[in-house]
Amino acid sequence: PVSETSHPFIHSLVSSPVELLISQTLCWVHDDLDQVDFSSYLLKVCGREEVLQNKHSLGSHEYIQNCRKWENEITLQLLSHSTMRRDLARSAEDDNSRIDLEKHLSHVDRPFRENVTRQGLADYLEGYHNQVNICLENESTQYKNVDRVVQTVKNLCCALDEVETQSISEAIKRLRHSVNLARTHSPKLGSTSPGQSSNSGSSPVEESMALLTTAVYNLVKLYLRSFCPPSPSFSLPTKAQSTDEGGAVEVRSSKEASGTTDHLQFTLFALHGIPGHWVSSYEKYFLMCSLTHNGKNLFKPVHSRRVGTYKSFFYHIKWDELIIFPIAVAVLPLESTLSLSLFGVLNQNASGSPDSNKQRKAPEFLGKVSMPLFDFRRVLARGTRLLCLWTSAQGAAGAASATSSRRKVPAERIILQVDFPKSAVDVLYVGPKEAPSPEPHTLEELDPDLRRKLEKICSRASNFGLKRSDHQVLWDHRLHCRRDHPSSLPKVLASAPSWDWASMGHIHSLLHRWPSLPLVTALELLDSKFADTEVRSVAVSWIEKSSDDELTDYLPQLVQAIKFECHLNNALVMFLLSRAQGNINIAHYLYWLLKDAVQDSTWGRRYELVLGALLCLGGSKLRAELEKQTHLATLLGTVAERVRQAGGSTRQVALQEGLENIQNLFQRNSCRLPLNPSLVAKELNVKACSFFNSNAVPLKLALVNADPLAGEINVMFKVGEDLRQDMLALQMIRIMDRIWLQEGLDLRIVNFKCISTGKDKGMVELVPFSDTLRKIQVEYGVTGSFKDKPLAEWLRKYNPAEDEYEKASENFIYSCAGCCVATYVLGICDRHNDNIMLRSTGHMFHIDFGKFLGHAQMFGSFKR
Repeated sequence: PVSETSHPFIHSLVSSPVELLISQTLCWVHDDLDQVDFSSYLLKVCGREEVLQNKHSLGSHEYIQNCRKWENEITLQLLSHSTMRRDLARSAEDDNSRIDLEKHLSHVDRPFRENVTRQGLADYLEGYHNQVNICLENESTQYKNVDRVVQTVKNLCCALDEVETQSISEAIKRLRHSVNLARTHSPKLGSTSPGQSSNSGSSPVEESMALLTTAVYNLVKLYLRSFCPPSPSFSLPTKAQSTDEGGAVEVRSSKEASGTTDHLQFTLFALHGIPGHWVSSYEKYFLMCSLTHNGKNLFKPVHSRRVGTYKSFFYHIKWDELIIFPIAVAVLPLESTLSLSLFGVLNQNASGSPDSNKQRKAPEFLGKVSMPLFDFRRVLARGTRLLCLWTSAQGAAGAASATSSRRKVPAERIILQVDFPKSAVDVLYVGPKEAPSPEPHTLEELDPDLRRKLEKICSRASNFGLKRSDHQVLWDHRLHCRRDHPSSLPKVLASAPSWDWASMGHIHSLLHRWPSLPLVTALELLDSKFADTEVRSVAVSWIEKSSDDELTDYLPQLVQAIKFECHLNNALVMFLLSRAQGNINIAHYLYWLLKDAVQDSTWGRRYELVLGALLCLGGSKLRAELEKQTHLATLLGTVAERVRQAGGSTRQVALQEGLENIQNLFQRNSCRLPLNPSLVAKELNVKACSFFNSNAVPLKLALVNADPLAGEINVMFKVGEDLRQDMLALQMIRIMDRIWLQEGLDLRIVNFKCISTGKDKGMVELVPFSDTLRKIQVEYGVTGSFKDKPLAEWLRKYNPAEDEYEKASENFIYSCAGCCVATYVLGICDRHNDNIMLRSTGHMFHIDFGKFLGHAQMFGSFKR
């Protein structure tokens, strides 16, 4: 009998379900089918770690579609469930291990410098206590030892991004005063040692030192709460838990925000850790405070007063100013956001120009920070908050020049301290009850003119260009839109006149009775202009109905939508993590997309936490595999950069030396490729590796497939270009192709994979049996662009039979038409015969999408 687990079967392409194909195959190898459980078998793609989905049709799989496109044989392998590899699955040990988000992020490149670890903080605090004890033990040397205590506190503040709270400043002043006071008075007879309490209580120095210790611990906990997620393997010393801001959850009473008539207010205290070049470049600073929802102001922005820099331990900008928004907390939407924008007034003497009459420049925008007013528990902000400033190009320019180096240096954090009122009770947001909504069949019919106008508005591709009257029509007739135009929901919600507390009952009632929307339409509800948590949760519930393959296509947009969520504890993040846990493809691509997003200086910290959660859920085996891929991408990036920087004949030497290091990685074990997790390489074919002679000098890599039934894997690795643009362009072309196919139009589009593995580097799939138009033309002695005779002769060479040539010509015509439409719609520029390719089967396709969406390279006064 034929072995069920190792024999490859070759089948013709059929539209039948995969499970039917499995049952037919088992009929050939089993005599007694009553003893066979058909559901326990799978079809694996030969040469890939990929299986077909039993309930889906054979032709719905990408591998089958590509075989059909290239007219290749479909080679599949019949396997039982018990023989499938599960080397990436979670283990029982993973299920029993403790969750620590920080533990698995040690190899992640972060946009901000991590000045101190939790263990480092413990060491700082131990050193502080040692200095305190030394100071209190000997009263005669207190005036000297207190300087060491203060220096220890300064070192700690420096490690905490130079944050120095007012309580620390005041405690140090009091401590110095107490020590000086003790020196001017002789010790009384019979007094106890300075380190102990007498019957009348502690000495002034001890009291001052206790206040300083409390202030130090409060700062440490404030910093950890602001920038470090909880760690089960670390806790502060017992002293830290004795204050009123300990780690234990405090049971507090609450009152509803809707019954609060108080105006929103907070204190802008100071900006800590400012760059040194700001001190000399700007003479005054001010903050513009905005209260927004759905990207719109709830009230006109409030400006702080203009102040200069102050020096205590470090330079900082101190306002200590109370800001009041004359808007009641009761009317605030749940997702209200406080945005604080920093501006600097240039120092006119900084340039050294003697011209005092020169025109005074406008204030420069230096950075911005935003925070939700209600936390994920729906409680209004209270107490002190430390917010990390997102610096602008001007704000970061000086720091970049001060640390100019070819090696990327993480930026220092700039921290804004904002103090909200401390309340005895929590102010809790509780939404209103949903308003009743009439059934669709009870609605009156609209006037024909109004109905046509509503249809015209709803049929528009987007809200862009809609007038205020159009928005009014949409909102007034939202129930008719729900019945007759379900896809208009984003337009209807964008037309809501208000999102305050009183309006939410009507909006949520409409939302919960709206018919389900397809993925693309629901995706629009995750845009920044829809901040409402319930709207976004409903949109995610509709997206959840999509298949894994469809979800993978839109994964980049879903990852970007995370930045528009108010909090990390949201439906979108939970949905992505849940689907990643059930599908290795989603987990793989989600990892690389998050790893790339971590580099965002604005949202990197948020993506870092999601990435940590993904790695925790994935288990140790998946983490080890992703770490191997990351190491491979790092090595390839290093080799590609060396080859790119080398010149002439030295490039080949640099390539060979670099490939030897990569080969050492494969000697230990095989590795899946970042480009596609189903492709497993076991080594490099060094002799077949080379580089392209283009400006970026990308590497051409040939890898030996770990599956002996498959051929070589050919990919390109490129540095110096932002491949996220290529990813977006290829994604859009793939979606256009799917739309055309759904309409019965096959334009023979060539889809190939591309993935960014870091800043300005990534991997691209090489389409086999293809050449650039330039190479084809040069081969036939023609250097002009797009001559038809060389292309025809080249196709004739690979398709000598008449029917083959006719098929190749047809492929060329259809694919050329598809490329023309796609490149026009996407505004892809810089097209020439080096980035247009032709396959031997006649399929034409474009590569290198560095210039797109109208961003063209100029040739004189002409756009290329």
